[in-house]
Amino acid sequence: MVQTIIAVDNQDEDLGYFFAECLRHIECFSDNNSLDIIKSNALNDLIISLKISNTTNFIFLAFSHGTNKALLKNGITPYISTTLNTDKFKESFFYSCACHTGKELGKTLIDKGCASFIGYNKEFSVWLYDIKPFIKCATYGYKLFLEGHQIEDIKNNMIEKYNEYIFNDEILYFTRANLRENRNALVAHGNMKHSIKDLE
Repeated sequence: MVQTIIAVDNQDEDLGYFFAECLRHIECFSDNNSLDIIKSNALNDLIISLKISNTTNFIFLAFSHGTNKALLKNGITPYISTTLNTDKFKESFFYSCACHTGKELGKTLIDKGCASFIGYNKEFSVWLYDIKPFIKCATYGYKLFLEGHQIEDIKNNMIEKYNEYIFNDEILYFTRANLRENRNALVAHGNMKHSIKDLE
């Protein structure tokens, strides 16, 4: 069974509720998968390094704020960054909806041996008044990875999932506008043929 390690900043002042709901959604469709969850009270670079130091061929998901170079607890404290611990994710699949991390952090992870990365190279927008479409889009790539899809197909299917909401006139305008921004910021780095079969 492939282990999934999830970093979730559930106590973040701005988006903690959204991050926690993403985790809850993941727990609903991954009953048969091994989840190791790191919440805000344990979210730091030491815990991350300890969790993954004895783990190989794993999935890593991050639901928090981010910058070009780092994933952040409460939007301030790095727990993964280009200078901290990117060498610990060898052969893994790494996904994050954190803002801007697809610019540099994702590429650094690949350079240090991570097999594949999916994330966003601009701001990841969430409109909390209509949160469900954002949760479904933010967790869809992981669901597809569990189903055996390759990274290239996952990115394309994630774009299609975004489009389902963006081109649906029944969805609120501001929801569609923010989802469009997220879709346009979506990036994938690394081995585009990578799939969960490579981790088993």
